[in-house]
Amino acid sequence: TFLKEHLLYSLDVQSKDIYRQVDTNVVQTDINLPITLQTDLFDEYLNLAYKANLYLQHSAFRHSTLIPNFEYRDGYFARNYHTLSAATQLTKRFDDFIHVVGFSARYNRFDQSLQSGFYDDVSEFCSQEENQNNPKCEFYNINGVNDEAYLDFTQYFYDSAANEVLYHRLSQKLSYETGQDKLGELENELDYKVTRSFSIYNNMFYNYQQHRFTKVLNSLNYSNYGLSLGISHLFKYDIAKANGIDDPYTKYLTSSLQYDYNRHYSFSAVYNYDFELKQLKTGSIGFMYKKRCWDFGVKYSENTRPILDANGNASSINDRYIFISVVLKPFMKPDPNNALIEYKLSNQESN
Repeated sequence: TFLKEHLLYSLDVQSKDIYRQVDTNVVQTDINLPITLQTDLFDEYLNLAYKANLYLQHSAFRHSTLIPNFEYRDGYFARNYHTLSAATQLTKRFDDFIHVVGFSARYNRFDQSLQSGFYDDVSEFCSQEENQNNPKCEFYNINGVNDEAYLDFTQYFYDSAANEVLYHRLSQKLSYETGQDKLGELENELDYKVTRSFSIYNNMFYNYQQHRFTKVLNSLNYSNYGLSLGISHLFKYDIAKANGIDDPYTKYLTSSLQYDYNRHYSFSAVYNYDFELKQLKTGSIGFMYKKRCWDFGVKYSENTRPILDANGNASSINDRYIFISVVLKPFMKPDPNNALIEYKLSNQESN
């Protein structure tokens, strides 16, 4: 039938209970309902599609400690926008590898939105980037939809056994909004599997108006002989902060290691460091003992978070924890982030 061949739809419902020890708590529910009409032309060389993007978010607040002159109200936000897209993909097999090339273009156009309560009160204020860290906007996570187009080029290389060796993508944004630059940032993404154990990943954004890279992410990953190692470095230049008093640069290192000594013992470690602030952001070390019916683990963790001191000056606190986890199989799913016992050590405050 026509609908079976050309109509695609899905329904995704997620509900989150966002809890704060001090201040407001909220149950936030998101509903996504994309409906797509698509067809293939020219012997399936070209795919054309239209998508209606229906979205609803509802927030129910409780146990709220009020911000002066402001009250959180239950409310909803509903929106629809349209997407038109065209795409093609070509595949060619060579003696030693397979090459796949794809081109696509898509255009988003905003249709309409409805809102009430909390969203009516804060949407205009919280939609401005300079206000997103304001306490009023803590639970406002609605991203705007603009009239814009995206042009994408992708290519894949596979070896003779059909294992992916290289993935490459170029993406260019074109804006049709008044007051915005016509050319958005150019994105380049590359994932190269040097061997089956070792891979290199790179993701870069170039801004034509600033004549600079605004984001560069590099990652190295290794997995073999029971050892899994990942190291990433992020450089980011925030254009919105360039003319202000805040530092526009972010330079961040993340690393993780896991070693399975044998089928019973495994060890893990995490080290995340902020080069701009010159401080450890997250660090942990632990081990896990595994049996057929149960797992037992111990982990020591540190986390540095920013605060304001009694005088209103920027400071930070180093939270330190010891986590003890027990997993009873098959009733419980193994998860290194779930702890049966959590013991908090004394905080260390620094300026």
